[in-house]
Amino acid sequence: MLRNLCLSLLLLGLPTFLPALSAAGVDSVAACPEIHIETERLPNLNVARCGHSTILAGNEPLVVGGHSSGFVPTPTAEYYRDGQWHLLTTAYTHDEGFAIPMRNGQVLIAGGHEQPLGIGQTFSFELYHPHTHTFEGYGSLENKRTWAECLEMDSGKVIISGNWYARDGIECYQGSRQCTKVKDVAVARTLPYIFRMGLDDAIILGGLDEYGEPFDTIVIDRLKGDAFTLPFFEQWKPLRSLLKVEHRSADSFIGDEATGQYDYLMAVCDEQGQMAVARVHNGHFSIIPTSCPIPISCQFGDIEYFTTVIVDRQSRRGYIVGNGNGRLYVLAVDYTHQPAPLTLYYTDPLENIGLQTPILTAEGNLLMAGGFANNNFTPQASAVLLHVAPASPAATAFPWLWLLLGVLGLVAIGICAIFALRCRKKHTVNAEPLMSTESAVPSVTVETADSTSTDTVNETLMQRIESLMEQERVFLRGDLKVADVAKALHTSSRTVSESIKSQRGLTFTQYVNGYRIEHAKQLMRSNPATKMASIALDSGFTNETSFFRTFKALVGKTPSEWMESTDKNCNVS
Repeated sequence: MLRNLCLSLLLLGLPTFLPALSAAGVDSVAACPEIHIETERLPNLNVARCGHSTILAGNEPLVVGGHSSGFVPTPTAEYYRDGQWHLLTTAYTHDEGFAIPMRNGQVLIAGGHEQPLGIGQTFSFELYHPHTHTFEGYGSLENKRTWAECLEMDSGKVIISGNWYARDGIECYQGSRQCTKVKDVAVARTLPYIFRMGLDDAIILGGLDEYGEPFDTIVIDRLKGDAFTLPFFEQWKPLRSLLKVEHRSADSFIGDEATGQYDYLMAVCDEQGQMAVARVHNGHFSIIPTSCPIPISCQFGDIEYFTTVIVDRQSRRGYIVGNGNGRLYVLAVDYTHQPAPLTLYYTDPLENIGLQTPILTAEGNLLMAGGFANNNFTPQASAVLLHVAPASPAATAFPWLWLLLGVLGLVAIGICAIFALRCRKKHTVNAEPLMSTESAVPSVTVETADSTSTDTVNETLMQRIESLMEQERVFLRGDLKVADVAKALHTSSRTVSESIKSQRGLTFTQYVNGYRIEHAKQLMRSNPATKMASIALDSGFTNETSFFRTFKALVGKTPSEWMESTDKNCNVS
């Protein structure tokens, strides 16, 4: 009876729902909808500033560094709580430096101009502790930098690249007081984009060289490989703006780390100035179809977009912020739909506000604090909240969507109830379902819990564990746990450990370290001049000591002894 009721409701709802989709404009339409939004003026910052970083630290908006009136670097930061900005003193100045909230709860803040008027670069970096609202002068970059960008990898290390009127390169922060050089870059860049394309790999590209001039050819550097170019960038280039504001590539992430899907959104434009949104999927670029062209002008005049795509992963929307004729504009992209619906939000004319990359608040609105006004000598102290969360186009454009979801929910409940009743009538024991990140493997049904059937299940799971190691190379994660593998395969930690023990005679740690040592051998063969500390970290070990100890235990020689014996064998042959 429940099943029949669910099907009836579904049949009644669908005829009404389908015309609503067509009327809502899922197919291409001539123009982008324009909607007025309210702006909320928050209290001004204590220090007018631009060239600063705005981030969300411990769920509190934080502005840090920059320069104040007269183009003088300010050693201050401010966090917003209880309706006001609280002024703090930083360990160093960071005028046009960079900042990133890390998974350990701390914030890394680094680089900037050494002197007023935007002169020189600095080595300094510090850590901010949100719980205590304190700064700790921590260490030194490998290279003096300003207008750089950074991105945290799955392993916890932070990749850093980009510079302004100085040498560029790639370096990383891994918790020590001295950042380490990773490699040189094919071309120097200002404010590059950094996108992950694997557990321990990333690509770096940009639209501006170290002098702020646009590139004719977009060259892409790769963390684990050689530089390359793509035909995609023969037509499209990264969005360029007269305002040099930070990109924060992490804010554009739309993928799923658990399944190895490293997807980002990126604003691009062609030579005619037409904009589009590109999807970056594991290092590959493609244009997202949209319900209408991205508007570069509206009823009030031209629009200049100046931010990257800021993603609200909860509502599955991306935002690009622009300005023009005294107003602010927010282009919303509902990126999960095909084609993606666009909505252009606009404000009333605003006075005495600065332009700066905003942050997404916990409520789903955009907060812009301080920023560039007319010139670098007169920054603003304004703070503006753009209310974009309540006006969700998904709720207004698809009024029957929620009805359909409700009907589908009832159908699911009915199916589950029927399935449960049938299962109670059976006396077979179903093995635990195992599902990899790539494809599903049918669960194994056994009549009796004998050793033969158990071995079959373990062997099947072992094949999938090996596939995860060899194809996804999860062993390169320094913090990899058996629970991570179990989650990726949709099973339990105990099942994974038992399968490895029964099929390979190893503990989980021994099994993973075997892959790491083989990977380290490959690195030593191909890059014999590389320091052992780098080999250890790049192979998934958390430190050099653990690497040496494990290598000796498995190989019977130290890494240096093994290299010497390998060289002798090669010479003999």
